[in-house]
Amino acid sequence: MTATSEQTDAERLPALYPRLLGPAWLDLHPAIRWLHLTDGVATGRVEFRRGRGLAARLTCWALRLPPSAIGSTCTRRSAGCT
Repeated sequence: MTATSEQTDAERLPALYPRLLGPAWLDLHPAIRWLHLTDGVATGRVEFRRGRGLAARLTCWALRLPPSAIGSTCTRRSAGCT
């Protein structure tokens, strides 16, 4: 077995969230971008607000998002989960 410097197609692609958001990715706070691009742990206070319209409710239901809430959180993300 020999080592190679060639990257696979998956390794050349940007991470999932930059691909999904496109130019809007740069509008996110740098700490949020950092967390989604590296192995990282974030702790802090979070406020999650759900929209009241039908489309917002359906989207939250489909994505299994939690109800509106304020609280403390600790999130760990692995860079391998892109």
